[in-house]
Amino acid sequence: HALWFLAVPLLDTVNLLIKRPLRGASPFAAGHDHLHHQLLRLGLREGQVVGILLACALLFGSLGLAGLVYGVPEQLLFAAFLAVFAAYFFLVDKLPGSAQASRSTPD
Repeated sequence: HALWFLAVPLLDTVNLLIKRPLRGASPFAAGHDHLHHQLLRLGLREGQVVGILLACALLFGSLGLAGLVYGVPEQLLFAAFLAVFAAYFFLVDKLPGSAQASRSTPD
């Protein structure tokens, strides 16, 4: 259940820990390839980005809480989390501006 409460930072961090080495970059170097940077490149204002990330965190946290309240088996919740991660992993690069993020050098 705890995975769902930390889903937004976990998805973003694990995604970059996998993708940065594939691009030849250090997974620990700072960069502009985090989700909030990509959303800013879409033209969203900082407040909008915060709102989107907060809404996602609340949605994922609600899923974890619902799983706990309704007794959803841990294995099912984990499988669902892996499915969400897979979708995030493959779809986040489809955001406009992502190609330039993958070519940019870390700060």
